[in-house]
Amino acid sequence: MRCLKLPLALLCVTIAACGPQDRLDDFRNAVPSSKTVAFKVPGAETASQKLTAGTTTRQDRLEGDQAMMYDFTRGATRLVNGGVGATLVLLETIVSYPATSFDEANGKAVWGPVTEALSPITWKLTVSKAPKGDNVYTYDLQAKPKASADSAYVSVLRGTHSSAGAKLGQGSFTIDWDAAHTLPEHDDNVGKAMVVYSKLGEDQDVTIDADFEKVLDRDTNGVISATYRYTAHPGNGGSLDYSATKNLFGAAPMEQLEVRSRWAETGAGRSDVKATGGDLTETATLSECWDEKFASRYLLASFSTETYGKPSACVFASPEYATLTRP
Repeated sequence: MRCLKLPLALLCVTIAACGPQDRLDDFRNAVPSSKTVAFKVPGAETASQKLTAGTTTRQDRLEGDQAMMYDFTRGATRLVNGGVGATLVLLETIVSYPATSFDEANGKAVWGPVTEALSPITWKLTVSKAPKGDNVYTYDLQAKPKASADSAYVSVLRGTHSSAGAKLGQGSFTIDWDAAHTLPEHDDNVGKAMVVYSKLGEDQDVTIDADFEKVLDRDTNGVISATYRYTAHPGNGGSLDYSATKNLFGAAPMEQLEVRSRWAETGAGRSDVKATGGDLTETATLSECWDEKFASRYLLASFSTETYGKPSACVFASPEYATLTRP
C-alpha cells in the first residue's frame, strides 16, 4: 500500500492484480507525465530556497539583486507545477500498480474501484484505446463518496493522449476542482484547468498551453482566470507568456496583466510586462533583464524614475510583449 497526500485527496493505493500485466505498458504510457507537463525555469529550485529564506522579497531591489521578474516568472509556474503536477503524480502512481481489469480485445484497462480503509472516497481510473490500432488513448479519473452508488461518480480529470513512446506524445486534459469539491474530502482548490501539451522527442520542443478558469489566486486569496503559454527549446532556453485579470493594487476594479519572459540556456533572461485597465489611466510597462546568476542588470518602467542599466546588458536586447488578453 502506498499513500499520497495530493490536492484532490489523501489516496492510499491498494489495487489487486488481474490480467496480462506485461501488455499494459501502452496504457500506462497514455497517462501524461508530471515531468512532461511542467514549466522548467532555470535555477527555480535555488530561487525557491532563497525566497523561502526571505532574502529577496523586498520591493526596492537594486541592480545586482536577484531580479524581481525572474522571481515572478518562477512564481507564475506554481499553478501548473503545483496543483496540476501533483494531480498527474496521482495518475502516475495509480498506473504503476497492476490494473484491476484489462480487456485487451476491446482496448480498456481499469484501476479500481479502490477505497483506502479510512478514506470516505472511492476512486476509479479508466484508460481506453482508440480503435483501428491508433496510438490514441482516453482516460477518466473518477471519484465518489464511499457509501454512494456508482451513479454518484464525478470526473475530476479526463483527457486524451497520442503516444509517441514512453512518456512522450501530445494531448490535452481537464482538471475539475469544482467537481472534486462535491466529494467529502477535498482541499481549497477551485475552478478548472485545461491543459494542451506536446513533447514528441527528447530533442524536440516542449509546448504547454494552460488555461485556468476561476481558480484560487494564492497571492490575493481571490479568484482569477489566467492563461499560460510555455515553450522549451532543448539546449536553447525557453519562454513563458502569462496573462491574468487580477487586482494589482489590492482593490477593484481589476487590471489586465500580461508578461512575456524569455531565457537562454545559461539562465540569463528578460521579462517584459504590460498592465492595462482597472485603476490605470494609461498602459503601464516594465522591462527587466537578469544575468546567468539571476541578478538584475537592466530595469526600465514607464511609471517609475528608478531605472538602471542598458539594453545591451540583456541577453535579449529588444522588448517582446505577450498577446494573451483574455475576453
